[in-house]
Amino acid sequence: MMNSKIKNYVDVLFSDIPKGKKANELKEELLSNMSERYNDYIDEGKTENQAYSLVISNLGNVDELLADVIPDAEFKQEARFYRVRNARNTAISVAMYIIGTVFVIGLGGLSESFGGRDYSVLGVIILLIFVAIATGLLIYTNLSTPPEYKDYDEKKERECRLYTGKQGRVLKSLLSVYWTFITLVYLAVSFFTMQWHVTWMIWLLAVVFQGIIKTIYEMRHDDE
Repeated sequence: MMNSKIKNYVDVLFSDIPKGKKANELKEELLSNMSERYNDYIDEGKTENQAYSLVISNLGNVDELLADVIPDAEFKQEARFYRVRNARNTAISVAMYIIGTVFVIGLGGLSESFGGRDYSVLGVIILLIFVAIATGLLIYTNLSTPPEYKDYDEKKERECRLYTGKQGRVLKSLLSVYWTFITLVYLAVSFFTMQWHVTWMIWLLAVVFQGIIKTIYEMRHDDE
């Protein structure tokens, strides 16, 4: 019988530990040992609360237990490399999806404007090429990232460090101005051209550029 509080306690201990074979083995071993001790105390006549307290108090130095699986400086550096690389590749892939769509719309409009030759098929071919390359890049990025780095997440710590300081506040202010500018550009271009079915792409491009801006910012300030 496993006390749910013991499982919750162990889950909390390993909440910031990257998931990997070594970490999972240690977690399972710790759970098994603690559950066995808990059941022994229950058999001795202890209450559930007493048994739980005794198990926790006899656990020893938790830091020593987790020392071998807690991320070190080298692991964190490699995790940052994969995170930045994955963000960059994702931004490139999204941009390629959008550019491919722009080709379809643009070449389709070109055919309507000049008549005669139909460029829409060429647009579809270009779109399929861009989609194939972008999808291949995403698949490669996912498969080439080791599982332990996928599961390791420094998001909260990084957001606090990167976006709450002075430079982070400046970036947030700039992005606020950026989106105001994008809104004005969208409205101006849309009303001037009346091509609402095309100008909505401005929003997609704006999202991509924001991702690129954030990626560059994180690459420059991640190690500060």
